[in-house]
Amino acid sequence: MHIIIVGSGKVGFALAQELSQQHDITVVDSNAEALERSAGRLDVNCILGNGANLEILLQAGAASADLIIAAAGSDELNIVVCAIAKSQGARQTVVRIRNPEYTREPELLKNALGISRIINPEYEAALEISRLLVLPVADKVDSFANERVEIVTYTVEVSDRLTGGKTLAQLRLPEQVLICGVVHKGEYFVPGGDFVIREGDVLYLSGTLFGLHHFFKFIGHSSHKAKDIMIIGGSRTAVYLARIAHKMGIRVCIIERDAARCTQLTALLPDCLILCGDGTDEEVLLSEDLKKKDTFVALTDSDEENVLASFYAKKQGVPKVIPKINRQNYLDLTNQLGLESAVCPRLVTANHMFRYTQAIDNTRSRDMQKLYRFANGAAEAIEFIVPQGSRLLGQPLARLRLRKNILIAAIVHGKEVIVPNGKSVIAAGDQVLVLTKNVPLEKFDDILL
Repeated sequence: MHIIIVGSGKVGFALAQELSQQHDITVVDSNAEALERSAGRLDVNCILGNGANLEILLQAGAASADLIIAAAGSDELNIVVCAIAKSQGARQTVVRIRNPEYTREPELLKNALGISRIINPEYEAALEISRLLVLPVADKVDSFANERVEIVTYTVEVSDRLTGGKTLAQLRLPEQVLICGVVHKGEYFVPGGDFVIREGDVLYLSGTLFGLHHFFKFIGHSSHKAKDIMIIGGSRTAVYLARIAHKMGIRVCIIERDAARCTQLTALLPDCLILCGDGTDEEVLLSEDLKKKDTFVALTDSDEENVLASFYAKKQGVPKVIPKINRQNYLDLTNQLGLESAVCPRLVTANHMFRYTQAIDNTRSRDMQKLYRFANGAAEAIEFIVPQGSRLLGQPLARLRLRKNILIAAIVHGKEVIVPNGKSVIAAGDQVLVLTKNVPLEKFDDILL
């Protein structure tokens, strides 16, 4: 595909870096320094200029582009870019918009301007955090197959029932969950029955929410959803998260140091407790019963404050701690501090744009619906629709000879979600989630030897 990315900031650069491995990418930016970074480090075409300028867009190839991604710093610029590009013949347009005033009526905006997809970084970050409220013991939760299958990231603790030296076959784990990937000492594995899990391993688990709750209970953890959360920082993300949490029946307390913003929050969130104070101050946190909260979310504008406040909350025994991190290079630091559930809005935005790009890319296979990368790019999760005439139809999985480093993580058959075992059988039209490590797949039957 020919893809034009307007904006070479952190999101635009991350997208160009990822997509240039498979597609023809043109990057447009009026910032010469940012553009030079892309030109020097990536295999992309670069055009210096205002992406909202018709002449610049036509020079970039907007008239025949398969996809325009508007990821500049200005919402208004991004909207204009997509509107002009669509009018000139671009097939698909994706726009990053942060102002909630513009996203209040998303369908109206899409229809009026021909925008294919609107991505709001603050809302997407809140949505990602909200998944952790449902399954707090997880480090990360990703939804697949129209949100009917979850892939959960979890770091093994020494007290877990998994760490007794037994193989996966000997553990006899609940059938509703599949351990589909393990990162051990920095290396990703597709585990077999003889794999032994150790403390510190990062597991990737697939299953339904019901099955995952049962799994965590089985290994010795409470799997109840959050009931009482504290948020520091009254940002847009905090507002989105508070509204989602309230609908889930979760009590929400927000601490914001700016008095005027507190007044706004009180009007926006009448069902939440809004407190005016410094959420990074230890005395303030303790006075508001921090130790009694089951989740602490740090959403201030400062990465340093978010990390320090979250680390303090963790030391005070709060079961789930989630800091927001704007600088991606801080994620390694949060992991070292035991804050594995850090959320980076820029990274979340880039991932959503990448996933949308994969969803509309039909050049690889008609069977393939979506492709997701995880485990820091070491593995892929691919959604397939099983075609008529597939060699896998009607045979128990145990009889199939799958290629090495291939695992079938879930099967969606009509309304039924199946976490497969050796007796499971695939039918035409099923939606199948396949996990791979370094195995290029063009069509569904490529998973076979």
